Amino acid sequence: MADVSTIDARLPVLSDDAIRQIFNEIETTGFSCIPNYIEQRDLHQMQAFVSSAVARSDHEYVVFNGSEAVPGTGIDELAESEKFQSIFTRLYALASNHPAP
Repeated sequence: MADVSTIDARLPVLSDDAIRQIFNEIETTGFSCIPNYIEQRDLHQMQAFVSSAVARSDHEYVVFNGSEAVPGTGIDELAESEKFQSIFTRLYALASNHPAP
């Protein structure tokens, strides 16, 4: 049984058709959105962390370098998620006609 306490366990697996649709949207409009891909509770946790960091910086530019800069925020788990990484691996392959490095 999957450990649903991790973000990766709660993320859906996107089909190849969904990835092609995302790719086509990016090619057409320059961006794409995957509604409800991240559960609300996880998204709220990430948003609260980023909002707090921006407020602490007097609303200046903020940089988070690597998952070690965001421990316990959910962003760190997202960065390590195979399901999340798979989106970009497959988009890269579509864009380049080569497997991702």
